[in-house]
Amino acid sequence: METIRLVLCTFPDAAAARQIGTTLVEKQLAACVNLIPGVESIYRWQGKLECAAEVLAIFKTSAAVFPEFEEALSELHPYDVPEIIAIEPAAVSRLYLEWVLAARRGAVSDPLVIHPELAGKILYDPTEMANENDWPEDSR
Repeated sequence: METIRLVLCTFPDAAAARQIGTTLVEKQLAACVNLIPGVESIYRWQGKLECAAEVLAIFKTSAAVFPEFEEALSELHPYDVPEIIAIEPAAVSRLYLEWVLAARRGAVSDPLVIHPELAGKILYDPTEMANENDWPEDSR
């Protein structure tokens, strides 16, 4: 059975992370990417101790497409040595796994296409909620 990979990668700023993340999703090398700003990285580079504000990206892709994903990310990334760490999750919900694999192949853009029986069970669309106060109490 095909599996997914979570790929961690840091970027110097939100603009670079957003641009590269969008490109990789558009090319269907990743199903999605989460951008987490405000990460502080402390590291040694060229013999000196460094500290930098960065944006952490968490990509979701498949094990099968990871080599192509890694190559594209390396080419697009502004760092000489980009952080590219692929993690195989111990467990993934079946629906999410199917969505990631299907979205990566470009087969679907909506999980309801995979599982139309869920249509009546989706109670709200979190993308339409302006802020956390608008969310149903049990989803916080």
